[in-house]
Amino acid sequence: MVPKQPKEQTYLTEEEMLRILSAPDRSTNQGFTDFITLLVLYATGLRVGELSALNIEDVDLKEGWIHVREGKSGDRQTAIPKAAIGDLKKYVGLYRKAKSGPFLLNQKGTRIKPWTITRRIRKYSEAAHIEKPVSPHTIRHTFTAHLIQRGGRVEVIAKALGHKSLKETTPYAHADFEDIRKAVSLLRRNIPPVSGEKKHE
Repeated sequence: MVPKQPKEQTYLTEEEMLRILSAPDRSTNQGFTDFITLLVLYATGLRVGELSALNIEDVDLKEGWIHVREGKSGDRQTAIPKAAIGDLKKYVGLYRKAKSGPFLLNQKGTRIKPWTITRRIRKYSEAAHIEKPVSPHTIRHTFTAHLIQRGGRVEVIAKALGHKSLKETTPYAHADFEDIRKAVSLLRRNIPPVSGEKKHE
């Protein structure tokens, strides 16, 4: 008997991901918020429900980490790539000056729902002329694939993703937070620079 192989997950190429990240109009409130939504999903590998539940007090831009509370696999911390910090600071400074509450808001000013995030992602994937179907989970797989392609350790990436079992990635019991920080920094070349700044290398 040939062992059944796990289904290969769809993910975006680096060029496709950059096209989607570049699709929102960052000069508008809605466009910049949509960009931040895409950026956080790609830069951290959060599940869409985890992003929806994220609060301002869970995001530490000084230290560069996000605290995921009550995620699918329990509480965990994951790092934010330095290349994303500038845009996140700009977002918080312009649109989310509160000290607590939802990190992302919908157009009504309330916590954004997972299905709203999914709908916005589909809009920008179409605008970017991506032919394959794109969902929040596609971007999560893209996060994983790009880190592995850039030499990230699978066991570290698994911890950042909050995987529970060996079947989801590979053994990762010895990964620590500094390893995760180093791993996500590998994404810096794929993140558009803050307006007026040079691209991070």
